[in-house]
Amino acid sequence: MHSHFKLAHIAPIYSPVPPRGYGGVERVIDELIEAQQRIGMVHMRLYAPGDSSASVEIRSVMPSCRSLNRRVPPAEIADIKRRHYSFALTDAQDCDIIHAHGTWILPYAHLTQKPIVLTVYTDTSDPSVQEELRDVPAPVVLIANSRRTQEKFPEAPWRTVILEGVLPERYPYTSNKGAELLFVGEMVPKKGPHVAIQVAKTLGIPLVLIGRQRPQYQPDEIVRAREAYWQTEIAPHLDDSQVRYLGEMGEERLEYMRHAAAVLCPIRWEEPFGRVMAEAMACGTPVVAFRRGAAEEVIQNGVTGFVVDTFDEMVNAVRQIHEIRPEACREHVKQHLHMERVARDYLSIYSKLINSGY
Repeated sequence: MHSHFKLAHIAPIYSPVPPRGYGGVERVIDELIEAQQRIGMVHMRLYAPGDSSASVEIRSVMPSCRSLNRRVPPAEIADIKRRHYSFALTDAQDCDIIHAHGTWILPYAHLTQKPIVLTVYTDTSDPSVQEELRDVPAPVVLIANSRRTQEKFPEAPWRTVILEGVLPERYPYTSNKGAELLFVGEMVPKKGPHVAIQVAKTLGIPLVLIGRQRPQYQPDEIVRAREAYWQTEIAPHLDDSQVRYLGEMGEERLEYMRHAAAVLCPIRWEEPFGRVMAEAMACGTPVVAFRRGAAEEVIQNGVTGFVVDTFDEMVNAVRQIHEIRPEACREHVKQHLHMERVARDYLSIYSKLINSGY
């Protein structure tokens, strides 16, 4: 394997790395960098928002959109993205390879002659994402974060699939589970918090909801739709006893995750990976999810939780959750979803590209 090359990771501009609240891609980047540092052989730099604190040299031209603490209109976001990616790609000319996280970089890929490894974390069944991936410029090597991400748009010029992962030691394990169910995710219909509420109410089991209610960089019509969903489907059920909403959380979420009886993921969309599922299992907590997106790649059905098709099946799965052993959940993550495996897979790809001139 090629040793001691220079690598530039390029993060999105929305949240710091690591994120202090919501931020799945930013968490992936932070854990991947740590795993790659442990392996060695590569000198790394991170282009990310200025309020990032990852354990590597960070270069930046601005803070994250989140740190602005105000509504950020679409035109301003477009300008922020342009400045961020233009700076990163031109500044990284002394690096051997660039690893971009997310398709946002595509309009600016022409600014470098260096090979760009681009990990796709988005829903590739979305027509706008497919449009982006139809015409990928030459120096870009596309990696899917799950088989499902690749399968939903096989026409894209995929190089391979590298299933996402987590660093298990960042997720506190316990075999001592409480009685509460847990939902962690954005308060949007496609994530299904309203379904989690109905499951909990059907069973008479308490439920804790953790997640972001309203982002600050979405168009007005999306914000209005999310507010309407919250007021009709979520707020009427909150009673501070059976159904509690604790807001958005960063690392504090892990305390609830490790003690939950189960984490519910009643997803109603093509979730590209399902990071919450992997995090829960790393904590030794079983997951019950609908068979959408990459759920079957992440959960070992009947061993680390249950993958189900209907509401009634989800209710019955929760009734059987005591059959799942916490240590089996943790072991599955170590064996199949470990970020060190992800780090090695990427290092292998970087080496091949540098050695072959891609």
